[in-house]
Amino acid sequence: MFGVKAVPIDRWTQARNILKQLSKDEAKEQYDTIVLDTADIAVEYVKDYICNKEQVQEIGDIPYGQGYGMYEQEFDKFIREIPKMGYGLVIISHDRDKTFTDENGQEFNKITTTLDKRSHKVVTRAVDIYGYARLITTPDGEKQRKLFLRGTERFEAGSRFKNIKPVIDFSHDALAKAVEEAVLSEANEKNVTAKQEVQNTRAETEKEYGSFKEEKEVFDKYVSKFMSDGLEKAKKDYTAVELEDPEIMADIQNNLKSKVVNIVEEELGKGKKVSEMSESQVDILYLINERIKSELLS
Repeated sequence: MFGVKAVPIDRWTQARNILKQLSKDEAKEQYDTIVLDTADIAVEYVKDYICNKEQVQEIGDIPYGQGYGMYEQEFDKFIREIPKMGYGLVIISHDRDKTFTDENGQEFNKITTTLDKRSHKVVTRAVDIYGYARLITTPDGEKQRKLFLRGTERFEAGSRFKNIKPVIDFSHDALAKAVEEAVLSEANEKNVTAKQEVQNTRAETEKEYGSFKEEKEVFDKYVSKFMSDGLEKAKKDYTAVELEDPEIMADIQNNLKSKVVNIVEEELGKGKKVSEMSESQVDILYLINERIKSELLS
């Protein structure tokens, strides 16, 4: 047992260096889970790193709002890399009572993380369990710390396990038991054994893809939708006069295209394009489509 080892970090380049070390077999033999405490501080280091790289004082000083996309992409890539290496991942943030506005223009308050909108999206998209921990007072006056696993109108929380208990004791054992029970419950609902459930999942993963032509049509449709939706969202950050500037519009489109290109190059290799793929690579094209759907269209 190696216990918990805390590594103080005061800049993002240190975090990136540690990430490289975690890819080594020696690290994997020692550690099972990586804890990011807190994500809020990590995000500030990411912003400082981007500002330093772009030689600006504030993230908003990067022209046409591109800095926000840069730090979101950098943070997202870092977060996704940890579970890809086989580690468990725990991300900690503080809570705040934030005012929101519903579709009818009515304001309401809800407890959420202290992360900004972009980093909040990165974190919640990456985790299987989004828990909210706080002290409660029992009817006999005893203080107990509980972990809430389902959100309410008052606070955010959630889980990928649909049958998980809404609230448990705040401990590792209680969480492990709750996940186990939720998985077994869902398997029982489907009237299959745990072994059959694994076989079903494997069969789904190994299903036949569409033809290369069909997957290419899906790719074109996904990219077109992402570009269209992304352009409409980006326009909200500019004035009508700015949007008449062809350079600004080109920068917005290039920023959106770069997100698609990043996914393609991560799967195919630097400089590779979908238009250059052969029909024998249909499984890779299917994977690219799945990533675009989950990472850019979700």
